[in-house]
Amino acid sequence: MARTTNASQVLGRVARMSTSAQCLAIKEFTMPAMSPTMEHGNLGQWKVKEGEAFSQGDVLVEVETDKAMMDVEAQDDGILAKIFQPSGSKDVPVNQVIAMLAEEGDDLSNLPDASEFQSKKPKEEPKEAPKEEPKEAPKEAPKEAPKKDTASADKVHTPVHLSKPAPPSVIRLLHENGIEDPESKIKGTGLHGMLTKGDVMAYLGTSKSPYGTASPHHTTMSDLSGASAKKDDGKAAPPPAAKPLTGDEQRTLILEGLAAMTAPHPAPTPAVDFDEMMKSYLPAGTPPPTSARPTASDALASLYKNLL
Repeated sequence: MARTTNASQVLGRVARMSTSAQCLAIKEFTMPAMSPTMEHGNLGQWKVKEGEAFSQGDVLVEVETDKAMMDVEAQDDGILAKIFQPSGSKDVPVNQVIAMLAEEGDDLSNLPDASEFQSKKPKEEPKEAPKEEPKEAPKEAPKEAPKKDTASADKVHTPVHLSKPAPPSVIRLLHENGIEDPESKIKGTGLHGMLTKGDVMAYLGTSKSPYGTASPHHTTMSDLSGASAKKDDGKAAPPPAAKPLTGDEQRTLILEGLAAMTAPHPAPTPAVDFDEMMKSYLPAGTPPPTSARPTASDALASLYKNLL
């Protein structure tokens, strides 16, 4: 009795082991991604029917993408155990189970239903968290420009009336210091009584005199009467005594003189007249031709000769 029980237990273990091996041979056939950016696709025609065997390299199904219809080939030999997505299915997500593949001799009685895989959603890849953009520092309010003193502005633009022309520097000083009617307050020392910059600065107290450091009067010849002049006694001053030469200076002078003597000089050449030199090479000049008809001077000469 004990031996029979042990035999039945061994047979049960072998049956379970063979069943689990057969279940492990069945594979899920998912919707392939035909491009890196593909998320959904359409199924074309199944080239292998459910329950048929196929070989490595056979076309199992056609997948339609946005650009073309592409064939999906088998990687190994096997059997198309069950089809979950029929031909012509639209918008099938990538990695969705569309069929089950098995090997020859596998138990196909315990295959799952299509509803079990349709309820499962394909795994979504974790999306990267959006990067937080650095916050911009709050902008400072623009600083208001300092207001100018209106009183000083009015003072600068005070009109100045002059009866005589004045340099721009004088007019600028009068404007900046707000001097009205300057000709009645300041005496001009310029040409024809014109106001100068020194006159305005002396009036403002920035200069002691309108002439500055220069003398107000020109020096004349009469001012030179008291100057001490050297008397000319008619004798020329003797030249300063020559400084005696040192030994090095004497040697230098001697060497310079010798170098000048030995330096090459052009040979002297006599002056030659070019015309005189060419007379011996040119033919002698012919006398000027005489006219066959006597001229008036010749007639007078012959008449004078006859009278004598």
